[in-house]
Amino acid sequence: MRQDEVVAGLYEAAMHPVRWHSALSAVMQRVGADAFHFNDWDRPSATTSVNIFSHDWMASGIRQYANYYGAIDPRRQLAQNAPEASVFACHHKISDASASRSEFYQDFLIPNGLRYVMGSRVLSIDQRDVIIGLMREAGNAPFSEPQLHEAQVLISHLHRACRLWLDSQAMRTAAAFGEQAARASAFALFGLDGNGRIVYANAHAERLLADGDCLLGRDGSLGAALADDDTRLRRTVREVRESGYGASLALSGPCQGPHSLLLTIAPLRNKSATDWDMAYAC
Repeated sequence: MRQDEVVAGLYEAAMHPVRWHSALSAVMQRVGADAFHFNDWDRPSATTSVNIFSHDWMASGIRQYANYYGAIDPRRQLAQNAPEASVFACHHKISDASASRSEFYQDFLIPNGLRYVMGSRVLSIDQRDVIIGLMREAGNAPFSEPQLHEAQVLISHLHRACRLWLDSQAMRTAAAFGEQAARASAFALFGLDGNGRIVYANAHAERLLADGDCLLGRDGSLGAALADDDTRLRRTVREVRESGYGASLALSGPCQGPHSLLLTIAPLRNKSATDWDMAYAC
C-alpha cells in the first residue's frame, strides 16, 4: 500500500474508530513490522483502557501486559523521555545484555514470540498516553534506518489523527444520545439548515410530512399546506435565524381543530456560525 493511502486510512479511522485495526495494520505492513499494539495508557493507575492489537493470538499477552508487565516495561520509560510523536527503537537503547537480564523481555516479550520494537508516545493528554508499539518476531533483525524514517512520517500523521479522534469522541457520544432521544421523543422533530432545507426528521416528523395535512416537504424544504401558513412559517424561520431567539407558530387550515399544530422553532447554532434551525411540532 502506498504511503498516501496509509495516511488517508489513519484520518478515516479517527472519524470512524471501527477502522483503527485496518489502518494500523497498514502502518505495520508499511514499516516491515510483524505485529502491533496500540493502547491508551493511564499513568496513575498503570492500566490500559484501549487495546487494539494486530493478531488474535496476542490477546492473552495483552491481558498480562495490562495486569502486570506494562508497569515494568523498560520501553515505557523510553517513551516518556522521548518527545511526543517521536519514534524510538529499543535496540538503540536496550542492549542484548540488558534484555537478557530483564524480566519483561525474558518472561513476557520473547516467550510471546516477539523481540525488537519501535514505538512512540503518540499523544499525551492529562494523565493519559496514547502508545503504539510496532514489533518484530523473535529471530528477525532489528528495524532498519529507512524503516524507522518511514515510521516517523506515519507516526506524525497518527499523532494528528489521534488528536482528532479524542477531540471528536465527546461529539460522537453526544450525537448518539441525541439521536436516541430524538427517536424516543413524543414530538415531531425537524432539523433545517440555513436555507430552510430539511436535514433531519424523526419518525413522527416523517409521518406528518406523509399525511400532508399541515406540513409539506417542497423540494427538500419544510412548508405549510396553506399559503398563508406557509408565508408565516417562512417568515418565522427567517426571524429566528436572524435574531438567534426561538419562536412558536400555530398552524391551522386542513388540520382538524382551530390550532391543532404548534411549531416551536429554535436555533441550534448562533448566527455567526453555519445556521441550523430545529422545528419541534406537536
